[in-house]
Amino acid sequence: MTRTRVFVLALGIFSSACGLDVVEFTITQTGQVGMASLQFPGMEQFGGTLLRALSDRSVDPDDVDSMRVTSVVLSMTADGGLTRDLTFLHGLMFTVQANGMVATRLAGQDQFSAGTRRASIPVTPELELKPYLEAGGMALGASASLDPPPPDRVDLQLDIKLRVDVNAI
Repeated sequence: MTRTRVFVLALGIFSSACGLDVVEFTITQTGQVGMASLQFPGMEQFGGTLLRALSDRSVDPDDVDSMRVTSVVLSMTADGGLTRDLTFLHGLMFTVQANGMVATRLAGQDQFSAGTRRASIPVTPELELKPYLEAGGMALGASASLDPPPPDRVDLQLDIKLRVDVNAI
C-alpha cells in the first residue's frame, strides 16, 4: 500500500516537473455556399488566426509539443428559405497545408442525411499539425461537389476544436 502511494506521488511530481500543459480551444470559421461554390474566406489565413488564439492563451508557438484537431463541426446558420439541410454537399473535404508542405486531408464526409443542419465531420486520426505551424503559411482548404447546387445562399459555420500540448518549462 505504501509502495503504491509513493509511486503515485512520484509520478505526480515527475509529471509536474515535465511541465506539460494541455490547452484546448475552438476556432470558428464562417463561410457560405452561393453561386455554385463553397467558400470559407478566413481559411487562407488560418495560421494567423491560430497564432492569435495561442497568443491569447499565453502560449508561445515554440513551446508547442503537439497540436491536433479533436473535432470539426459544420452547421448551417442561415438559408434563403429554399435550402433546408446539408444534403446538397457531396464529397466534403477540409485540407491543411503550409509552406513547402503538401495539402493533407484534415476532415471530410461523403454525404449528409436529409434534415441535417449540423454535423460532426470525421477528423483524420492522429494528424499532427505542429509541422504545419512550424512551416508557416498554414491554411485550410474546403472542397465539395454541390449536387444539386442550392437555389439560394446558405451560410455555414465551421467549429474546429484543437488540443495543444505545451511544454511549460
